[in-house]
Amino acid sequence: VVEGLVGLVGGEDAESARHAGRTLANLSRGVGNQKRLLAHPAALPALIDMLVSADPEVQRYGGGVFANLACDAANPAAISDHPHCLQRLTRLLRSQDAETARYAALALANLACDPAKQAQIGAEEQVFVDLAALLSSGEDAAARHAARALANLAWNPVNRSKIATLPVVQEAIAGVLDSGEGEARRYAVGAVANLLYRNIELQAWILNRPASFRVLGKLLASDDAETRRYAARAVANVSRNAAGREALNSSEEILRNVGQLVVQADAEARRHAQRALAALAPPSSEAARDGAQMGGGGGGGGWRAEAGLLQVLDGG
Repeated sequence: VVEGLVGLVGGEDAESARHAGRTLANLSRGVGNQKRLLAHPAALPALIDMLVSADPEVQRYGGGVFANLACDAANPAAISDHPHCLQRLTRLLRSQDAETARYAALALANLACDPAKQAQIGAEEQVFVDLAALLSSGEDAAARHAARALANLAWNPVNRSKIATLPVVQEAIAGVLDSGEGEARRYAVGAVANLLYRNIELQAWILNRPASFRVLGKLLASDDAETRRYAARAVANVSRNAAGREALNSSEEILRNVGQLVVQADAEARRHAQRALAALAPPSSEAARDGAQMGGGGGGGGWRAEAGLLQVLDGG
């Protein structure tokens, strides 16, 4: 079946190519099929060619296929290591077709769940700029997927350094943090939490936006548990900075909300709140302040130890 579909999607008959592309996109939604599709030697090159098809509909199905295939943890290496794949996917972020751009963002968000691929995906700064444009687009699904992608990419220290030099990306994230809604805002908070990890420039960025900093403090009391956790991570990270500690200590609302997390929140949010409070209290040594680091068993700093990657399993 796969061999026949691959042949049709790359064939000269436009209608057959569209039907084959749609069928491949639907097949790729099945968890078992995500492995089986890539097991066929001719599948991946043909799927990658869909991303540059002259037919916009085939391009769209190609984006959906990769959004789904990247859900399987075994697939990102094969996908991102294939020549031209990442370049073609990132180019689709600028597609005039909103659905195609949205699928491309979702595919990159899923691929970026693999820490080993984050720097590769962020090799060109333009990918951050294009994701920022989708984040600010006003289209809910596009903003949600772009926020997830930026949050995952920001886990990588090289990517954080790049974003620190891109005000347009910072402004897009801050805009959704300040006034966004739903999942897009949740993952914008997650992006901020990662960006603030051991990056003085980005810590200064959030501290120099008093309104955004206040919003971050309010979100410590969000009704959404994930948002609370991400906000607590952000506060714990900024508490490593002397200016951050001063700003946190001067906000009664933030101190109150952090205190509430210590006694009422789930284990992860409570842990981050405790680290923030340990850094804010007059320490007996610098070791107390270093406690805000997001370390731990399983994978290093940032979100790695906390299973904080926003792996998307909702497919295309």
